[in-house]
Amino acid sequence: GECPKFERRLADVAWTHGTLVVSPTPPEPKGLDDGTAAAILDEAEDILNAVGSDIRAEVDAEREAAAKRGIFKRIFRRK
Repeated sequence: GECPKFERRLADVAWTHGTLVVSPTPPEPKGLDDGTAAAILDEAEDILNAVGSDIRAEVDAEREAAAKRGIFKRIFRRK
C-alpha cells in the first residue's frame, strides 16, 4: 500500500492479494524413487539395531539408580 497508515499484518504476509500470484511449487527432485532413500533408511535402522541394546541397558541402569535414590530419600528424608 501507498497509504502512510498501511501496515502489513502478520496474517497477510504469505497471502496473495489482487492480481499478483505466488509462483507455483517446483516439481519434486528426481531420484527419490531410485532406492537411495530406502538404502539410507536401511542403514539407519542397522545402526539403531546395533546400539539399541546398549541404549536400553543405559536407560535401565539410570532407572534403577533413580529408584535406589528414591528409596534412600524416603528413608533419610528430613521431617
